[in-house]
Amino acid sequence: MLAELLQGHYNKNIADHLGITQRTVEFHRANIFEKLKVQSAVELAHRMGRLGGSGSGG
Repeated sequence: MLAELLQGHYNKNIADHLGITQRTVEFHRANIFEKLKVQSAVELAHRMGRLGGSGSGG
């Protein structure tokens, strides 16, 4: 699921691909954001070093 979030997939697409409900994706997405202290998928990608830069926080 994390890879799909980083690729910018919509929750519905992730749910369909994994065979789970969209609500379950939303639940896990919120937990991932909370644990990694990010507010968006773009910020998550930066944190994971996927959008250029060094990936280190500032």
